[in-house]
Amino acid sequence: AIEGRSFSKSLRFALMAQHFGLGADGSGEQSLREAAANPATPSARDDIRRVARRNTLIFEDVFCVLPTDRVRSWKDLEAWRQSGPRTGFSINAKPADERLADLAGRAVLYPIEFMASEDLRLPSSRGRK
Repeated sequence: AIEGRSFSKSLRFALMAQHFGLGADGSGEQSLREAAANPATPSARDDIRRVARRNTLIFEDVFCVLPTDRVRSWKDLEAWRQSGPRTGFSINAKPADERLADLAGRAVLYPIEFMASEDLRLPSSRGRK
């Protein structure tokens, strides 16, 4: 049983290192080390979401990615496309390579609000309930 716990702990820390920027040796933000040690706590969930949100904003700022929660309508989409890819500088005028250096792991948030203000059903099904 002890070997199983040791394996589980090492796997959890390896996954946290890969996806959330926690050092494989357990180094990194104290809150993320605690999240890796006990991922079932509400504070662990909040810390993981914070890192994923920060990564999401960095990718959106640097690469102008779609889909994004910043685009909720056709009007927003047009404005987002007009802003164009940010090759070199991000929205906040920090060079892109410096922004990308701020990434912690690879985790990002899934954009659940993309085009949320629009009725995207086919025209033939809009009148049906």
